Amino acid sequence: MEHIQVQGKRLKAAKVRGLLFSLANSIKRSGEVVGSVDADKYAASCSFVIDDMILGLSISNLKGGEL
Repeated sequence: MEHIQVQGKRLKAAKVRGLLFSLANSIKRSGEVVGSVDADKYAASCSFVIDDMILGLSISNLKGGEL
């Protein structure tokens, strides 16, 4: 997995689940993971450095929140 960027597009939950499953399988068991997770009622975001990969994920709630 080299580069994935999805912005402003709707995705089905099954596709997101598959993407996260694929990402989890690409992490070596001996790998080092450093990161942070932040969430409130409008959004969740996380940033991780996994060996030589940088992962940033932001999920926004469109109901009641502002983008």
